[in-house]
Amino acid sequence: MVSKMKEYEKTGIETMEMVLFNLYKDIINAGSVSRQIVLRAEKDGMIEALSIMGYMVTIDVDTDLKVQAVHVQKL
Repeated sequence: MVSKMKEYEKTGIETMEMVLFNLYKDIINAGSVSRQIVLRAEKDGMIEALSIMGYMVTIDVDTDLKVQAVHVQKL
């Protein structure tokens, strides 16, 4: 049972990383400022919810400050 739970948690973390990474990309590609504001609020809300649940979110950026990867870790 423990290994199934760890596998479920790993899948959930990978999914959250993918969702957050796509949100960062959508923010950059948003056609309007109002759309960017909505997407940023959604991203910030997800990060806050993960923080409350005991997860830490970090991002990797390149020299142009473009997001390369998002990492979610259990504290």
